[in-house]
Amino acid sequence: MFHYKEHPYLDRAFMILDGETPVGEYTVLDLEEDLQLSARKLNNIVCLMNGNPDVVQLGEETQSQTYFYKKPLVEEGARAEVIFYERRTDVSKPNALLNIEGGLLE
Repeated sequence: MFHYKEHPYLDRAFMILDGETPVGEYTVLDLEEDLQLSARKLNNIVCLMNGNPDVVQLGEETQSQTYFYKKPLVEEGARAEVIFYERRTDVSKPNALLNIEGGLLE
């Protein structure tokens, strides 16, 4: 069962764990974002990783749309990187970086 907790060494970051084993990190790049909101966004990701499609819609609260880009894996077994972007009006800006064991997002 996947879950997350605040990262013990990085500010504005969370560790993603499978049981007690760290499998990834979620780093908030938007310095203006409330970390409680960031945790709610990450909770949606973890719910999906656990096979639970019941996520909380946050678009009305944030007045934005979230987009993402998954970088291609450089080699088999490498960690996957996903960059999340927030779009308000016509401007998109990086919001968070997900770095996770490659096979977990397939």
